[in-house]
Amino acid sequence: MDWVPEKKILIVEDSKLQAQIAADILSRHGYTTEIALTAEETLQKASGPGCPDLILMDIDLGEGMDGTALAKRIQQVKDVPLVFLTAISTQEALEQVRSVTRYGYVLKGAPEHVLVSTVEMALKLHEALSLAQMYRRIVEDSLTEVYIFHPGTLKFLAVNRGASENLGYAEEELLDMNILQLMPEFDRESFRALLAPLQQGQKEKIIFDAKHRRKDGSLYPVEAHLQLFGHGKDGIGVAFIMDLTERRKMEEKLRQQGEFLQSLLAALPVGIFIIDPVSHRIEKVNLEAAAMIGAAPEEIAGRSCWEFFIQSAGSCPITASNEEVDRSERLLRRKDGREILVLKTVKRVRTDSGEKLVETFIDISERKHLEEELYRLSITDPLTGAYNRRYFLEMLAREIERTRRTGHPFALIMFDLDHFKGINDRFGHAAGDRVLKSMVAAFKERLRRTDCLARWGGEEFVILLPETGVEGAAALAEELRQKLSEMEIPGVGLVTASFGVTGYRPGDTVDAVTQRVDSALYRAKGNGRNCVCVGGPP
Repeated sequence: MDWVPEKKILIVEDSKLQAQIAADILSRHGYTTEIALTAEETLQKASGPGCPDLILMDIDLGEGMDGTALAKRIQQVKDVPLVFLTAISTQEALEQVRSVTRYGYVLKGAPEHVLVSTVEMALKLHEALSLAQMYRRIVEDSLTEVYIFHPGTLKFLAVNRGASENLGYAEEELLDMNILQLMPEFDRESFRALLAPLQQGQKEKIIFDAKHRRKDGSLYPVEAHLQLFGHGKDGIGVAFIMDLTERRKMEEKLRQQGEFLQSLLAALPVGIFIIDPVSHRIEKVNLEAAAMIGAAPEEIAGRSCWEFFIQSAGSCPITASNEEVDRSERLLRRKDGREILVLKTVKRVRTDSGEKLVETFIDISERKHLEEELYRLSITDPLTGAYNRRYFLEMLAREIERTRRTGHPFALIMFDLDHFKGINDRFGHAAGDRVLKSMVAAFKERLRRTDCLARWGGEEFVILLPETGVEGAAALAEELRQKLSEMEIPGVGLVTASFGVTGYRPGDTVDAVTQRVDSALYRAKGNGRNCVCVGGPP
């Protein structure tokens, strides 16, 4: 998963068992789920506070409940992506789905990855459509003046609201005018000369500074962007006029929009194969796919798709299982031998020339790397690199469950730097930070990969030691105490810490075992600090 913070999915299903199965699958993949069993409950959850990011709905809800009718009611009050669950894959059923939602459907009983991929792609599509709608509104309502004109007569064919408001003319008045009436520096001959490089194909765009004349006769400086597009017999000219008095603000806005669009395009590269379903030979390949593979299209066409998607070798997820659509993560082998992770979708398409397989794939290796990095940041303390308290509590809860099942022991060490406030007061907070980082780095060298060192808060830390008894934990705590007391911290000198140790006891909860080790730590502090205390009150 990826690409976004935690998403909430509303599952609408008259079967509580089926709903829970879908909820369990989505929960395993990081989604928050909620179940609605009736139309009234669905409408309430979809339109109320904390509304879902996506609705997964059974098309046949039973007892007279029509999933498509309910979906239309939801769409009247909320713009939320909706994916149908259906046990029927007839053309009539699919047309019924398409009449209501553009986000597709999932066949009941489909593999887990199909459900998860469909939900993921529906969320992405909804985000992309929302962005596209936002950008259309930006253009229509932008303060930038936009004019569409006839390149021969120079008469305006259309203008945006920004043009009308900036100039003081009504839209109907502007449509009776031509571009020369707004640019007093030009006459027809000089403006035609300006357009000549566009009409002759020498340039795609011309940018120049000019002055615009408002209805009241006042002039203001503008930057004009002219382009010609092939449309109709004579084509059309488009002029984007920017008021230079707002240039800085507008340039920043355009820069941000441009960067976002570039990032979006860079994040969604799509390769396409057209494949013969019998021989599995690639018949057509697009340029993006060729670029991802690092070979010319002619080097790829005619070869088996299995040569590039090595995990699929010998088995096609579509033809082998007679499915219509398959979505999965695969490794794409490049010409140079490198492998990149892609999200691949294979769809069966029937054409006049026969059945084909359309295979699309996008590079998700960077996204995976980003997910891993974001996850790492979410579970670590930014200063010391130790795990954070939230992650530690999750690991402790898991360890308690494991110990209850297996009977294997675990232990906790909690330690606190002695007189840390005095270090900060005397040497400054930068020195205090240096002490914390040095201590964590030194302790990590001694710990196992299975141990979990976390920052509990402030200068207090805790270590989870799986497969370790109290005696072993106490010995390790003493070793760490000795190690720290002998460390020379640059700019600070020697420091010490107090340590508390405890082990799991039958019936322990997270709160019980952490309170016990905390009590042991405070006993160590009460005993003069720079020592190890084991146990604590039961």
